[in-house]
Amino acid sequence: MSARINRIHAAGIVFGVLVVGFLAFYNAPSESRGGPVNPAVRVISSDDVKSIASTVGGAAAATAGSTGAVPARTSAAQGGGKAGSTDDQAAALVAAVEASTKGAIGAVTPGGAPAAGRRRPPIKAVLVSDTHGLYTEPGLIKVPAGDMLLFPGDVEVGSPAEGQAFSRWLQGLPITGPRVVTWGNMDTGTRGRNAAELVPGATVIVDAIQEVNGYRIFGSPWTPRFAGAYQLQQTEAESVAFWSKLLPPNSDVDIILTHGPPRGIADAARGVSRGDIGLLKAVQALEKPPLLWVCGHIHEQYGEHRVPHPRAPGGSILLINSAVYYVQKPEHAAKVQPRVVALPEVKVVAQGA
Repeated sequence: MSARINRIHAAGIVFGVLVVGFLAFYNAPSESRGGPVNPAVRVISSDDVKSIASTVGGAAAATAGSTGAVPARTSAAQGGGKAGSTDDQAAALVAAVEASTKGAIGAVTPGGAPAAGRRRPPIKAVLVSDTHGLYTEPGLIKVPAGDMLLFPGDVEVGSPAEGQAFSRWLQGLPITGPRVVTWGNMDTGTRGRNAAELVPGATVIVDAIQEVNGYRIFGSPWTPRFAGAYQLQQTEAESVAFWSKLLPPNSDVDIILTHGPPRGIADAARGVSRGDIGLLKAVQALEKPPLLWVCGHIHEQYGEHRVPHPRAPGGSILLINSAVYYVQKPEHAAKVQPRVVALPEVKVVAQGA
């Protein structure tokens, strides 16, 4: 009889190891190499883990029953009774899998339900983009203090050395929390590179939704044909199909972080509309409207704008073009400085240091 129980326990341990390995692979952060990611991927929450652990315990019990053995109770997974050896296995499984999925910043989810227990804490988000190397000039860009930085592209990262220089600038800012970045068309050295190595300390989001600081952020660098990298040359139908795959209507997202603006809003460059119609339609189709949209790309359109949305409070969402390139022009220097938005109330509360 003891040999049978030992075999059952061994089988349970092997199964548990396989489950942990599968979850670690399934939930690993992914980075797009310039195209859409699988919209079926989602965060595996602690509730999922406990359910799997319960299944492991149940499978062991069923196996033991078929051999006539009486297994220990699985209170670690089911929440009751004094733990025996199977309880220990289930508890170890839960702890291992929860450890492998710990941390909101690593959770990449291009759509679907939010992680269990998520909330949107009050924070101050600092918005800045399109620095184009100007961050190397001391005192020119006056970045105010905040809890999280949102940077929608155009650093002009063309080499690892430029990535390291940008990373040092990011770390020197008066930001207490994460620095969230997506690339822009002039970040020509970022395609196919490991973002964590290129810009250490930044949370780089490319074509995915990622939960950071309790807020789910969609980040993407793509713009209609202009110049540089991450360029799209599409018909309207192709554009709609492209963005709908990245941002399906049932996506749960709080902040849109795209390098380019939507068509017809903050997108006029020398009188020509440079925005993306498919991106606009994908955001307007979201069943749950986002709180805030941050973009850049079109330097002269910096500042605050509104995007009509049928389900948003008041009928629109706030869009801020955070490009600061015009900071070098005296007539724009004060008005173009980075803004601070209080979330979740979505209120501009400061500008400049």
